[in-house]
Amino acid sequence: MNSIKKVWSGIKTNPKTVREFGFILAGVLCFLPLVANLLGMLFAKKSFHYWMGWPLLGICAFTVNLFLPSLMAIIYQVAMFISYGISFVVMRVILGILFYLVFSPLSIIMRLAGKDLLDQKIDPLASSYWKKKPPKPLREQYERLF
Repeated sequence: MNSIKKVWSGIKTNPKTVREFGFILAGVLCFLPLVANLLGMLFAKKSFHYWMGWPLLGICAFTVNLFLPSLMAIIYQVAMFISYGISFVVMRVILGILFYLVFSPLSIIMRLAGKDLLDQKIDPLASSYWKKKPPKPLREQYERLF
């Protein structure tokens, strides 16, 4: 519950961002069904039937954006909150898929090949696992590098 409050309070609603959001929302609601109809006629050779209320909602969003920016700020906050939740879920799904499709098979292949990239094998005959490092260069070697 505390993280939800933190996310909600972390959404910045400055007027410029809210106004841009309102114009983009109005444009998408008005023109996306028209573009889908045009693409359907071009590629599928049939008309795309969309709900005629989408352009009406776009006009309403445009009007609210111009005359009631405080209401558009609330709509913006709700939309950003929902998008945060969606991104929270999608990010974990994508990372899970990446882990199980890339890293798990890679680790199985490395184990079958006998590779140990991190040098984690236990050597009972070794007196120490300390690795010798090359000595640091002297301070005089840093002079006139070019």
